[in-house]
Amino acid sequence: MRRVLIAAIATLAISFSASAQAISAQQGAEYRPHEVSLSYGYITQQFLFNNFINLVTLGQGDIEPLLFGAVSGEYLYFVNKYIGLGGTLSYEHGRETPNKKDLKARFHYGTVMPTAKFYWFNRPYVGMYTNISVGATFGVGTKNGEFETRILPAFHLGAVGLEAGGQLRGFLEVGFGVKGFIQAGIRYKF
Repeated sequence: MRRVLIAAIATLAISFSASAQAISAQQGAEYRPHEVSLSYGYITQQFLFNNFINLVTLGQGDIEPLLFGAVSGEYLYFVNKYIGLGGTLSYEHGRETPNKKDLKARFHYGTVMPTAKFYWFNRPYVGMYTNISVGATFGVGTKNGEFETRILPAFHLGAVGLEAGGQLRGFLEVGFGVKGFIQAGIRYKF
């Protein structure tokens, strides 16, 4: 009788353990180590910097920036289900409309940044995350007909990002930096 009772308890314990593993595997998103994304963001670091200059000079600066937002591409490799490391490329085109009639300027900004992403949670059809990137922005353009280059520090802190979908996900992110204050896009996990 004792052996039957021990066998029954062992069988129940094994089946309960297997059931718990199946449930926990269903709760988290399927682990896919690679992720690529394409996004558009507005109110970027460059936009805020140029407007800050005009604010400090009480509108007496040479330029009033007209930037069109940033288009960004990103690749991440996930070392586990919650931490991804990779890089971001970002492009922004801007026209600096003159406060003075004789000034004409156009610039193209390209940014390269290593990136880290941390999931708060990652379920099969929804995820919430934070990311951080630090790198350099390279600007080229013309000002009054003369070629000009700029190298600026670049960063982005994606404070809160929400994504929804399966292997192909749409996302919306609120943050501060080169990729914009508000950023939306799609990402594919493989």
